[in-house]
Amino acid sequence: MAESEKPVTDVVQGYLKDARGAHTRGDKTAALDMLEQARKADPDGKIIGVGLLQAELLGELGRWEAAEAALVAAETAHAKNFQPPFWRADLARKRGDNAAALEHLQRARANDEEGRAMLDLLEADVQRDLGDTKAARAILLALVERDPKSIGGHQKLALIAEDRKEFAEAREHFEAMVKLDPERLPFQMGLVRQLLALNAFDAAFARLENLRKRIGPNPQVMMALVRACRLAKLEGKELAALRGMLGAHPRDPQFLRHVFATRAKDGAPEVMEGVLDLVRRRQGTDLADDLEVKMGLQTMQFEGALRALRASRRGRRSPAEAQSLITALFGTYQYRLGLRYLRACLHRWPDNPGFLGPYVHYGPRFGQIAEVAAKLESMADRLPRGALLGHQMSLCGYQGNLEGAIKAYVGLKNLGLARPAQRWLLHKMVFSLADPTEAEEIYAKIGHPNEIEERGLLRIGLPGLMAMEFELERKGFELEPGMKPAALRDWVKARPGSPVPAIRLINASKLTPQSADDAVPRHIYQYWDAATPPDAVVPMIQSWASAPGFDHLCYDSVAARKFLRETFEKNWLLAFNLARDAAQQADFLRLCVLAEHGGVWADADDYLYGDLEKVLAAGRGLLVYQEPETGAIGNNFFAAPPKHPVVVFAARLACQALLQRASESAWLKTGPGVLTRAVGQYLISTDTTEAAQNITFLDWPLVAGEVAMHNPLRYKSAKSYWNQRYDRGEEDPSVFWEELLAALSAVK
Repeated sequence: MAESEKPVTDVVQGYLKDARGAHTRGDKTAALDMLEQARKADPDGKIIGVGLLQAELLGELGRWEAAEAALVAAETAHAKNFQPPFWRADLARKRGDNAAALEHLQRARANDEEGRAMLDLLEADVQRDLGDTKAARAILLALVERDPKSIGGHQKLALIAEDRKEFAEAREHFEAMVKLDPERLPFQMGLVRQLLALNAFDAAFARLENLRKRIGPNPQVMMALVRACRLAKLEGKELAALRGMLGAHPRDPQFLRHVFATRAKDGAPEVMEGVLDLVRRRQGTDLADDLEVKMGLQTMQFEGALRALRASRRGRRSPAEAQSLITALFGTYQYRLGLRYLRACLHRWPDNPGFLGPYVHYGPRFGQIAEVAAKLESMADRLPRGALLGHQMSLCGYQGNLEGAIKAYVGLKNLGLARPAQRWLLHKMVFSLADPTEAEEIYAKIGHPNEIEERGLLRIGLPGLMAMEFELERKGFELEPGMKPAALRDWVKARPGSPVPAIRLINASKLTPQSADDAVPRHIYQYWDAATPPDAVVPMIQSWASAPGFDHLCYDSVAARKFLRETFEKNWLLAFNLARDAAQQADFLRLCVLAEHGGVWADADDYLYGDLEKVLAAGRGLLVYQEPETGAIGNNFFAAPPKHPVVVFAARLACQALLQRASESAWLKTGPGVLTRAVGQYLISTDTTEAAQNITFLDWPLVAGEVAMHNPLRYKSAKSYWNQRYDRGEEDPSVFWEELLAALSAVK
């Protein structure tokens, strides 16, 4: 039978079948030609599939108006069919017109009395786009209640819960998806992700092992195992899992990105450059550029990372690349530019958590506590509860808000999201702010400091030291609840060796800042034990050396010994020689130098990015600040006139502790702890008027707005650094990089 003699329906269906085949092959032009022939054979549009496929193809080509016209024609011809208004809603959403999408969905529902699941799924997406997660969730919950086997409903509910850090709920939906379709690997990986977020490591490892046995050395499964080991802090198992990837998938981009993002500081530079060269030649420049940036950030070669980012213009292309640029800006001491760019990214990507977190971290570090608090409050309604509580807790540390920190921590704990770092922060704040008589009530809410990660917090770094000091004070000295300043003075007098009562007396002291004078000599002193500081430290020291109107001297160990030998009795030089490390040497030297000469002390890893005179103009006498979170008097940066009694007394205390070879941490015997105790003793021996003439407690935002402290440097991650918490094992970590280079070289 000739083509012209076939029924119109058969002719149109033939064209439609051919068009679908062309679409599958990716030949959109041929597909549209076939559909145009079908429309000519069926001018009334009786076969609805023609208009729908035509609209789909036009939309894929970005021809939105033509796609809309095709759907309007289909809806006119099939007024009772839900599909044309449904696809018009989908098209409107893709174009960003969510109001129109909702109108089209309303008509689609009127044509579909049973309420099809696809309408619910699309409307949930539209509501999420409009920022109404609550409405989206309600639609999806109704869907899965009506149809428990709706994988799409469970999937979207899981993603909503995961975005809001409600991992227990997300886990339930992923479990439902796995039960409905156990062969779908993305569902299995999603479930593993929730288990890890809930610290259910045993369950995650068991599931990953089952997957490995079932589907073999799949790169997604193997990389999930690597990340699980890292989260569980299983260094040996993580290395074994990485070697598994090395043997099976050495060129896998996920694997390479993970290695460069987490282990770059372990490799020899020439070996890592060899790996990069192989990747660049065999896998392309985009991946190699990405790895080069990660290597620069991890090894704290921030200048190189910044050059690579700017050369590739990566900071303008994606949120992840913008985050790398922000880190590089802060790493190259461009703090104000970094904050400005960070605020711009928050404006551009308001719902991306990758920018609010750094803003909450960096803003207060550079004195912008009020600005960050206002931003956080303005976004509170849009943030997942877990993320909001985490940010609030971090901010409470800078605000000295113990009650708020406890409330946020309890909320995180109830959600299963509390992390060790947050618990360490909280115990620092308990150390500096809590009424010891209320400790049991506080511990009932947050947990006792002896309980953390199956190890005692009392044995973990500086937070452990502080928790132990607080425990000794609350158990060893009888206190009255809500002690008044007079009683605080008695406590400080009775316990001169503890910073705990001293911090509380400092907190309670209401010293009115006095007008500045010229008693502080315009000399800046620093210390680096070697004659030549590392390259990363040189620009930090130079920032102080170039301060206008100030002389500058950076001691090394030889110059420090010469100064002590010529200035003090011989036991002071002996004390310096008994210091365990360069940090204790620097702690002791700063007290000796300022006690004798007066002036300004700045740690070699601090950066002067503002106006030093602005800080000195804020008061008179000894100018100090209280460390956020700990409340102790910071010794990174302070200034004093010569022979100031607090500095002289602190120097004597540190000298005595070193000579006695006291076993305490450097923080307590020579660092902020000893300076805090000295200030406390001065306050109890001096009336308020005299104290106000001789001590100025600088506001943290003022200091942080001019001086950047505690900058990241590679030596701080070494095992020998005084504040390291974890031991990464005995194996030389550089060996892995040599194995990686060999494996990549062997791949043809």
